[in-house]
Amino acid sequence: MDELFDPKRHLGLEEAHNVRDLGGYKTRSGGVTQWGRFLRADTMHRLTEADQAALLDYGVRTVVDLRRTDENVAEPDVFAQSAAVAFHHLNMIGDEMLEVGRVIVDPARRIAHDYCGWLDQYQEMMGRILGTLAAGPLVALYHCAAGKDRTGVVSALLLGLVGVPEETIVADYSLTARCAIEDYRKTPTANPAILTWEDYQRDFCPPETMQMVLDHLVQNYGGSEGYMRTVGLGEEAIGRLRDSLLV
Repeated sequence: MDELFDPKRHLGLEEAHNVRDLGGYKTRSGGVTQWGRFLRADTMHRLTEADQAALLDYGVRTVVDLRRTDENVAEPDVFAQSAAVAFHHLNMIGDEMLEVGRVIVDPARRIAHDYCGWLDQYQEMMGRILGTLAAGPLVALYHCAAGKDRTGVVSALLLGLVGVPEETIVADYSLTARCAIEDYRKTPTANPAILTWEDYQRDFCPPETMQMVLDHLVQNYGGSEGYMRTVGLGEEAIGRLRDSLLV
């Protein structure tokens, strides 16, 4: 899948390692997603001045921080007080943990269970997040901590809306493993058994996880567009997202 590894996809910053453009993906109808419209990213609290300048030069004008309150307070987004962007802290999954039922051992199923729970239980906030991205201004960057979970779910909804094939959405989700492994290995809490991007992908972003989430969206909402309507987006907002993403 050559488009996944387009050199324009991954933005090489000093202190954020999973910043990626959603552009360049082919759709089932023959279109291509636009570069320079939406960026998915990991935490923005460590960005150097050079990193910040690079993102602003790239055109970033909206920043949506999806993290919890404690994450946002402990490690503030560098753009939170910036006059150069419209900043929004939209706590995607709230500060209360979802109720834990039976223990799921398989990583792919356990992670998918969480993602599907977010989609089902946090619909008011999901509507606010998607509505904010639709309103712009572009380029819009949205991020969580690792740029994998919360960010991955939002990315799947955006790409699904414009008909990017499921296998591409799955691959875009799992690409985090290649981008994040080196930074992960430097963290004090890293599992010493996770040495390669394949190890990271198996435990933290298995392709099977996103496939299960996409199946959940189709079975329960009719897909991304149906989900967006369920969470309150109207024709205008959905149209803006679609027009922003497609060439």
